[in-house]
Amino acid sequence: MNWVDWRDGYINRLLEAGIDDPTTEIREIIARVTGKRGALLLFEKGNRVEDLLTNEELSLIEDAVGRRVAREPVDYVFGEAFFYRDSFFVGPGVLVPRRESELLVGAALRVLGVDTNFLFGRFEDVPLLSSAEGSGMIRIFDLCTGSGCIGISISNVLSNYLVSYRTALTEQSPDAAVYANRNIAAAREPQFLRLFQCDLFPEPDELAAWWGEEPADLIVANPPYITDAEIDGLMPEVSRYEPRIALSGGPDGLQVYRLILRRVRGMLRPGGLVVFEHGYDQRESLAKLLFEYGFRDIVCIRDYDDNDRVTAARYCPEAAL
Repeated sequence: MNWVDWRDGYINRLLEAGIDDPTTEIREIIARVTGKRGALLLFEKGNRVEDLLTNEELSLIEDAVGRRVAREPVDYVFGEAFFYRDSFFVGPGVLVPRRESELLVGAALRVLGVDTNFLFGRFEDVPLLSSAEGSGMIRIFDLCTGSGCIGISISNVLSNYLVSYRTALTEQSPDAAVYANRNIAAAREPQFLRLFQCDLFPEPDELAAWWGEEPADLIVANPPYITDAEIDGLMPEVSRYEPRIALSGGPDGLQVYRLILRRVRGMLRPGGLVVFEHGYDQRESLAKLLFEYGFRDIVCIRDYDDNDRVTAARYCPEAAL
């Protein structure tokens, strides 16, 4: 079969399935199946497809297109997703990393005073963690970690600096925990990361045995924040395939934030910081909640589409209402 006819046949199938940009989609599928050769194949015109692709590659592309027609997430199809600066194992049972969550990583690194060039100009107002306030070791929680992409990305950058750190990733879902552990094993310094399979925070004794008696300096989290009423209206890749436990934030989307803040005393040191991802319309309600629980220096960061997306705040427990 002629290359263009073969390619356009797949484009039409994807278009009929409701894929927004089927041309980009088939390009990505070809590139992920063939590797570097995929970029060259995009410019083929007259050659036969059988002369350009192996039987195995043809079979893999057919399978991938079929799964995308069923609206399975493309990162599930290939078992990995690129996030920030690295690739992460993903699959059924774990949330696919989102591009906007890279802002959560960038803001956390800005808080820590490292890697400040990421999206230069976006994070000037974020409160900074003072090294004089801590014990010398940076202790980080990544709550609701899912694949682990956020905590691991932060830790991979910290590995480039002469800093002592520990990152505790927590995850309730056994399915997601499998991927988090695989990704931790592939991190640059896996000995400084640990997954705790628990509901938000690990038992204090178990945590202290790993990183000492001190509370955390920084809590980052991308908890479920979609309202229950909104989930079924999301794109099929999300509503049909991704785990509801990683999406549903209750009637107002803030249920998990409340649970975190109710338990933050003793887990985050005074002067420590939280960096939360949230919905585009939750800035004011989340800021009010943070204020009630004793957080000040509350700053919101907009995402690539100019939507409110990440909030950072400093913990001042004596100010709690």
